[in-house]
Amino acid sequence: MFSSREPVSISLPEPISFSDQISAEQAFFLFRKIFETYTTFEFFPETSGFRPVGPGRYILKARWSFLNKNRNQNVFHVYFYIRAEKAGSSSRGPWRIAEIKAERL
Repeated sequence: MFSSREPVSISLPEPISFSDQISAEQAFFLFRKIFETYTTFEFFPETSGFRPVGPGRYILKARWSFLNKNRNQNVFHVYFYIRAEKAGSSSRGPWRIAEIKAERL
């Protein structure tokens, strides 16, 4: 889930080619369009893909394989930066995806 208070940073290479900071609602519509356009072949977290990067912050690495419009397979490593959303003065709120980055394999 994305934060309703802060933008999420998304960076996806070709053939999707998108990079920007957008709201949770915009992210919903972006990913809906992506999944309507590209057929997911496989998506799974890497074996050692969940690692802490600081207090209350983690990175989840996953592999995403999908078919493009020409039915050619593309494979990305996708990195989800996950952190606790701030609840008042503490950072013990619910976990949110703050950033998604992908690199083509």
